[in-house]
Amino acid sequence: MAMNNCPKCGKEIPDAVQACPICGYVPEEYKVTVQGRHSSAATAVAALREVCGYTADRAAQVLNAMPEVVYTTGALEEAVHMAQLLSDAGFDAALYGKDGQVCFQRDLKD
Repeated sequence: MAMNNCPKCGKEIPDAVQACPICGYVPEEYKVTVQGRHSSAATAVAALREVCGYTADRAAQVLNAMPEVVYTTGALEEAVHMAQLLSDAGFDAALYGKDGQVCFQRDLKD
């Protein structure tokens, strides 16, 4: 079983648990989604390949399935950065917290 250290109390805990059994810390999970695009499909595929590291096939799947979660992390700063990169690359991007509430959203205007 893989183990990690709790970021709050530092005790070793299994990485499969949802909360630290020692101190009760529950890590936030942030999800970045793309909800629309403002460029050609080829440009959007290239942007997803560069920003997210996707293959061309995976990037095309994301474009066909929007809105789609493209990045998940426990670090808010990292999630905001990814949402900003996607927005700068021509996507309508949104960042959702663990509770499902929007933390960041940027809809580009044509």
